[in-house]
Parts: sequence; C-alpha cells; structure tokens
Amino acid sequence: MKMAEERYEFVKEYLQEKSYPVECSKAEKRAIRKQALSFCIVSGTLHHKALCTNKISRVVVDVKERVEILRSIHSDPVGGGHFGQKVTFEKVSERYWWRGLSNDVRNYVQSCGKCQTANPSNKMPPAALHPIQASNLSLH
Repeated sequence: MKMAEERYEFVKEYLQEKSYPVECSKAEKRAIRKQALSFCIVSGTLHHKALCTNKISRVVVDVKERVEILRSIHSDPVGGGHFGQKVTFEKVSERYWWRGLSNDVRNYVQSCGKCQTANPSNKMPPAALHPIQASNLSLH
C-alpha cells in the first residue's frame, strides 16, 4: 500500500465489493477490515460513523476538496461569517470527516487575514500611560 489517503479508497472498495487490492499482504487486509468498522457506504459515498455520539455518519472528504469546504464554511458570504475556530470546526464536523480535521480548521482560521485583523485578541493592547513632570515654563 502506498499512503494513508489511498487506504480510504481501499476501505470503500472493501465495503462495496468485499475485495482487496491485489498487492495487499495479510496484515494490510486485516488493517483494512479493522478500519472499515468505522465507515459505511451511503448512496455510493464513503461515510465515517460517529460511534461514540448520536451524530449521523459524515462524508469522508478527499484531500483536494478540504480547502474548498473550509473556505465555504468559514469565509463564504452565504454560509460563512468568519466565526472562528470553534464554530468553524463544529459546522464542518457536522457534515464532513477527515483525519486531522481540527488541525486543518485551526490552521485555516489562523491564516485568514480578515479574522486576524478583526479579532480583538490579536490587537496590540494600548500602551500604558505614565505621568510626566510638568515644567515651570509658561506657555503664554
């Protein structure tokens, strides 16, 4: 097997057809079966099951689609609103799943220029004021 992202394709193939890629070893087949326990197929699409919560399954997202999903949920004029990391994560994770989702959301929001300039916690605090000694010179 090549990389972790391809394994999702292997899991999808296993769930749909109960078959493995030709080059799979016995250990790799076992890993695919074990990983498949966390997934299901809905209308031909791979979904991640939320076993520990009452959430419905979430669509497993391909690497190429992740940035567009983050942009539309965080920054899009219709669905976005620059709500920050927590709300963006909640909105994305209601519908989608991928390994490293929370890190990707954090990195995306931290790189959002609009959020960085508008967020009060990112602004410099005002400088402390110190009294100065008044001189005896008359200004008139």
